[in-house]
Amino acid sequence: MVRIIEIDDNNDTSTCFKNNTDFEMVSISTKDGDEAFQDAIIKSFQSQDDFYLGIDSGGGLDSRKVLEIIKDNELEDDFLYIIPVMNSLSSAKNAIDTYKLVNDHKNTLFVLNNVYNPSEIEKEFLFFFGSKDFGLDSLYEALKKPAIAIIEHTPLFEIAALNGVTIKQLGDISKSFEATGKNKNEILFEKSGGDSEKFKQLDNQYKQSKKCNEYLSRNLDQLKKIIQKSGKKKVCICSTKGGVGKSTIAFHILPLCFN
Repeated sequence: MVRIIEIDDNNDTSTCFKNNTDFEMVSISTKDGDEAFQDAIIKSFQSQDDFYLGIDSGGGLDSRKVLEIIKDNELEDDFLYIIPVMNSLSSAKNAIDTYKLVNDHKNTLFVLNNVYNPSEIEKEFLFFFGSKDFGLDSLYEALKKPAIAIIEHTPLFEIAALNGVTIKQLGDISKSFEATGKNKNEILFEKSGGDSEKFKQLDNQYKQSKKCNEYLSRNLDQLKKIIQKSGKKKVCICSTKGGVGKSTIAFHILPLCFN
């Protein structure tokens, strides 16, 4: 079983995945007080052979509190820490701030998020890798070349969430078609009942589904190998800055890495 806990006073991403069947969702707010906040987290640290835990800690104080609670309860060695980084100076600086709070080089993974051109990642993420042309020092070198993974830019996460599912669940639609051995258009005609507008709607969904599977085949393996190699059953996705894609990684990608 995979449990994803979202800790954020401003967002409840779990409400976007009402039709999810791939993981258990919990949303916690710190507004109920530090004691209730801590109790809720500690109860979720129960360990079972088939139990995997992902924490999506909100930006700023939420992430700081989560990391403090993990350390106060001497649970820091149980976790792999994922720090998302977007392509901006402020994101790179906040990644460093978070890295200092985590203070665990061996068990920290930087995920370069929303990447447009993976083949030129060092040029694109120049605030992280540095640039001689612009006189920018390399944070990557300064951090002694930490583990990194790449997540490409795509609108598919939001398209899937609009339908109350994850990118994997949207991808499962085209797989279910292929499993029947029937012609795709034949299946669409049956499902649409001959209604042309319904047929077009289902055909667009099928095309989206195919693109989801293509996307996952390019982006999942690297992250999955790192997580599985770490041997950790608990992952904390954290950042002192919001809007870096923590929830996208937590809800769409992380559960697939435990399978």
